[in-house]
Amino acid sequence: MHDPISSSPAGVAGRGAAPIRIGPAAPPPGRFLPDSLTFGFVHLGVPFVATVETHGAGASLRLTGELGHVPYSAESGPGRRHVLALFHDHRTFPHGRLELEAAQTIRLYGAVPLTARPGAVDVVAGVVSILLGARDCLRRFTEYLPPPAATLTTGVTRDA
Repeated sequence: MHDPISSSPAGVAGRGAAPIRIGPAAPPPGRFLPDSLTFGFVHLGVPFVATVETHGAGASLRLTGELGHVPYSAESGPGRRHVLALFHDHRTFPHGRLELEAAQTIRLYGAVPLTARPGAVDVVAGVVSILLGARDCLRRFTEYLPPPAATLTTGVTRDA
């Protein structure tokens, strides 16, 4: 009988490899992320900064992205109205929201809870969860607005 939870690649590779277990498992000791972690990346031309913080019995992931600037009326009255309509139509989404800041910058803010001791897979899953919730919003804004001039460091930094 075939066990759907575990399988052995021995039949495929013919090398007698150990069984592969699929399912929830605790990461090995030393494989946890630090208590605070910040990293940047670019998705669809939008720069993002992700921050993971451990607190009490859990952890959280916050994601911030700069979608662009609302055009001034003198630059493009119809363009300004269109961007503001997009902003109001997509103001909230699963796990996040858009905010129009005083400098007329549209920022995306997202957050999800993580396990008490998150690993890299937990962080990636959290980022993907926020980005999937915002995919329609991101697609619409990146089609219309030029990419922001902001530059991010994509290296991982660890706070002490």
